[in-house]
Amino acid sequence: YDFFCDFFCFFFSSRRRHTRYISVTGVQTCALPISCNAFESVMKSLTEGKGDAHALISQIAKMGLFDDLPRDTQKPLKKVLQALPILGNELGRHGQGKDVVEVATRYAKLAVRLAGTLILFLLDAKQNMEPPPAVSTTIEIDTPDEAPF
Repeated sequence: YDFFCDFFCFFFSSRRRHTRYISVTGVQTCALPISCNAFESVMKSLTEGKGDAHALISQIAKMGLFDDLPRDTQKPLKKVLQALPILGNELGRHGQGKDVVEVATRYAKLAVRLAGTLILFLLDAKQNMEPPPAVSTTIEIDTPDEAPF
């Protein structure tokens, strides 16, 4: 988790990444694609890394990350995971065409917070899915037949 948290903080603090989008509508516009890209990158690292957000979320579900939930509860969870990619796409993540969408700061903050929450959720689910390493419960103590004194 520490690596991903450090990576996430570094990713969002890099000024060079912000300058690419700052000329469009301000720093808040760059938060959307960066947040979405970070979330999709984590999903790709957990899966085979192919497809759009919808396909990646389906792959993650097939991996069994949500098997601790009843089957009918898994579908709404997939919709929650799609919230960030949908928000990014609707607010101009892949280009805005001729009509530039002014992104309010609150939506940029929402995207950053959603990305962080969803990334940590997926990493936690993956970690909880993997069995812990086997630990030997047998302790061998080499005891001499005679007392050393």
